[in-house]
Amino acid sequence: MRVVMDATAAVRQRAGVGRFARGLLTGLAEIDTHNDYFLITTGRHRLTLPATSLPQRHHWVRLPVPERIARIAWERLRLLPPPASFVPGAKIFFTADFALPRLGRVPSIPTIHDLSFLTHPECADEGLRKYLSTEVPRSIHAASAVVAVSHTTARALQELLGVEPAKIAVVPNGVDAQFRPLALTDETPPMPPFGLPTGYLLSVGTLEPRKNYVRLLQAFAKVQQRAKPAQSVTWPRSKPSSGYTLVIAGREGWKFEPIFREVARLNLASSVKFMTNTSDSDLLALYQHASAMVFPSLNEGFGIPPLEAMACGIPVAASTGGALPEVLGDAALSFDAFDVDGMSAAIERIMQDEPLQCTLRERGTRRAADYTWVRAATEALQLFERVAA
Repeated sequence: MRVVMDATAAVRQRAGVGRFARGLLTGLAEIDTHNDYFLITTGRHRLTLPATSLPQRHHWVRLPVPERIARIAWERLRLLPPPASFVPGAKIFFTADFALPRLGRVPSIPTIHDLSFLTHPECADEGLRKYLSTEVPRSIHAASAVVAVSHTTARALQELLGVEPAKIAVVPNGVDAQFRPLALTDETPPMPPFGLPTGYLLSVGTLEPRKNYVRLLQAFAKVQQRAKPAQSVTWPRSKPSSGYTLVIAGREGWKFEPIFREVARLNLASSVKFMTNTSDSDLLALYQHASAMVFPSLNEGFGIPPLEAMACGIPVAASTGGALPEVLGDAALSFDAFDVDGMSAAIERIMQDEPLQCTLRERGTRRAADYTWVRAATEALQLFERVAA
């Protein structure tokens, strides 16, 4: 079977859709030795997949057209030729993204990561919201099947867009194998990366309204006000004597300006550090040296960062927004995303309660181990074969 995949996100987007696309590709490469995959990309490659991660049955088809122009031509104007036409004998077209191009008779499958553009329109970039509000329903109607990354997203598709349950397949995200606990020794205390102090609190995600960073900053300010100088400093993850440091790792997205204004208003410039251009190796180091992670998002279709932190042995406090309770289960300390006081209390517990930290580390590593790209690829391959039959 010849599977055509729009792999543009895999080589152009670091987080979110791009991480799903890369992970699924590596998982399929590991389990599928029979089918051929033709990976169509547009635009300049910003990221590369290791050559050894994809076998010979994966073929790159690089089209010399900018990504934006390709999307306008295929998705909005519905122009020919469609991407699947570049692969004679294509049996199925799959995209890790939300929208489908015009494909004629080739069975097609888009991936819906969340419906926050409908549930939280005030948090979305207006242009993207309008685009998705049009293209997602159209693509779902044209599709042979639809991938949802969680059961929460699958239910949202049924309730908000009327998609038949039989048309939806849940293919969850996985955790990359590189995310693992730091190897510790008594002789060589680990040094935090990038000049950060020991014992920092970490949050990961794009700087945009849905990630709820303004409320996180308000909650963190309350914690700082109540923080007392530490009586002793123990390695490796301990509270610094001057209070806590919050590290926020994520690129600047849309409507991010209020986040920096809130830092100034709360006088947190000395205790909040932003890292807006982190590679995967940078992110691994940030996870491994953190005392804890807080994930305050208003809504998530899945929520990869807290699982990655758990895989690294870091205790996690997360909101109950969207699919997070489904994905994290009892392996995270939960709070209401809109409750600043509740969030600040959760931060204090995750940073100070050592028995809780131990419990969450143990539960978290087990939970993260359940989410592998092989598992995701197995679900996806079963769907491909069913749709192509």
